[in-house]
Amino acid sequence: MLAHDAVLDSSSLVYSERLALADDGKTTVHVFSRALRDTVISVANLGTAQRITDVCQGLGGPVVAAMSGGFFAREARKPLGDLWIGGERQPHVPFDIPWPEVRGSLHITGDRITIDQRRRLPARPQGDLLQAGPLLVMRGELVVDSDKDVEGFRAGSRQFDSDITAGRYPRAAIGHDGAYVYSVVVDGRSDSEVGMTLHELGTYMRDRLGVVEALNLDGGGSATLVAKDPAGAFRVLNTPMDGHMQPTPGGSREVYSAIVFRSR
Repeated sequence: MLAHDAVLDSSSLVYSERLALADDGKTTVHVFSRALRDTVISVANLGTAQRITDVCQGLGGPVVAAMSGGFFAREARKPLGDLWIGGERQPHVPFDIPWPEVRGSLHITGDRITIDQRRRLPARPQGDLLQAGPLLVMRGELVVDSDKDVEGFRAGSRQFDSDITAGRYPRAAIGHDGAYVYSVVVDGRSDSEVGMTLHELGTYMRDRLGVVEALNLDGGGSATLVAKDPAGAFRVLNTPMDGHMQPTPGGSREVYSAIVFRSR
């Protein structure tokens, strides 16, 4: 495991912190941050289910970190939600109508990262696009609100294991403040790690990290953050859990998409 506050190089930082939540519940948050000017961010369609550590080792080169990406459809064995790599749409299972246009997406083109509703991004995007959601922070404002269910995750919960807007769980999210990108994964599903609600996650990213845009990614047992340690090995920073007090076999779950960070 990487040490807390580990500086990987002059542009990046990895750390974990223990948080006391409003009702005295406690959880651990793991953060990877890196200067955007020195970082190439890309979305990877893994094709088949793979662990993030294996993906990093297979890519080689200047990869410094990676995290689990969007949701996936178990039976179809495909990403769930719109997915584009290098300007080409990838095989995926669409979100149920009418939600595809309003659900949050991450768009990466050149050195620019944008997080917004899918309808506000190009219909045929250049670069990479990964759809997940809900949106957590937009233009510096907290926008996640499960009561209104703007993106239909409660109404459309049949495509997921459960209503992802309800309760505290292990979570994953990506955001930026215009200068740095932040990858965040929250532990949960144990007696000592309560996880976070989406509102708590959005509040943490806005108030603690200062992001201006943030997007929730696939959480639960899929939430995984991997970084390269000083010896050059890729390590899982968080503790993935398939169920309460049930560590994920193999140390992390196999997923179908990932977000990869490389040195520029």
